Amino acid sequence: MSGGELVSLEQYLVDDKAAAAWTGRPASTIRRWGLEGRIAKHGNGRGAVRYDLRELQPWSPANGPMKAPPLPDHFTAAA
Repeated sequence: MSGGELVSLEQYLVDDKAAAAWTGRPASTIRRWGLEGRIAKHGNGRGAVRYDLRELQPWSPANGPMKAPPLPDHFTAAA
């Protein structure tokens, strides 16, 4: 892209399995991060939730899997 081009948001929205492959984390972790508000969820219902790749850091041999994003201020972590 050279700038000024319109890009559909749908190009960046993926299901939990694709997000898991991208980040090197299990799909269950991606879903939990979405429930906790660490990452945004788009859509709702079984199989209809999507996650934005622009919010997720890709797995790399140098850095390993994505580190957990911080919890929102209003959320209390489970003990």
